[in-house]
Amino acid sequence: MSKDKQIWPVTSLILVASMLASAGGQILSAQEPSNKNNPKASNQPLKQPNTKTALARPVITDAIKLELNSFVREHHPELERLLNWLEMNRPTQHQRAMQSLAVTYNRLNSLKQRDPEKYSLSIEHWKTKSRIQLVAAELALNDIPPLRGNLEKLVSEEVDLRTQLLTLDAKRFQARLDKLNAQVERLTGKREEEIERQVELAIRATNRLKPNRKAKARSNRKKKQDRKDSNKTSDKSSSKSKDDKS
Repeated sequence: MSKDKQIWPVTSLILVASMLASAGGQILSAQEPSNKNNPKASNQPLKQPNTKTALARPVITDAIKLELNSFVREHHPELERLLNWLEMNRPTQHQRAMQSLAVTYNRLNSLKQRDPEKYSLSIEHWKTKSRIQLVAAELALNDIPPLRGNLEKLVSEEVDLRTQLLTLDAKRFQARLDKLNAQVERLTGKREEEIERQVELAIRATNRLKPNRKAKARSNRKKKQDRKDSNKTSDKSSSKSKDDKS
């Protein structure tokens, strides 16, 4: 028996493959993860053809497949073995799983660029959620104490990670709320001053749009002088021409 089949009994793999297909890739697309410690990981989303179908179900090219496999190999070796088995034995489920993973990968890369701190927590949460469902699939076929204990441990970790993510969001929302409340308080306490300030700013902005009379006068004087100089030059040329003829 091969190493992969020793790790993943055939019946368990079929069950997990079915879960991947029916749940729309739920195992692969839990909350956003992170490539924070992977210097080779791309920060750009996977390139897809510009079609409505590609948006709903990404096209998995050879280049995208290599990038996804590298990502899974670094962050989730158990999932890599499952995907390898699916590719050899259930190609249709493998294709759906890779499409779901591509969507998750893009979302996580976007999060990595915008919010590295949340990205780091999210990738751990993603891996834990995935492991929970993999263990649950095995437990459904072989309900033994070690597997149940492993499941309880993973669920405990998932709850802690979810709590950390929610706490992070709550702190940020509170900081944003504090800033908004401070702005409301300032405008309420200094309403008249704010009105006067905004009126003055509006007037100044309008004044800047008015033509500069001094500059315009200087420009007109210069044009007038240029015309005089031009006329003088023309007169001199005409006079010289007459003298030459004489």
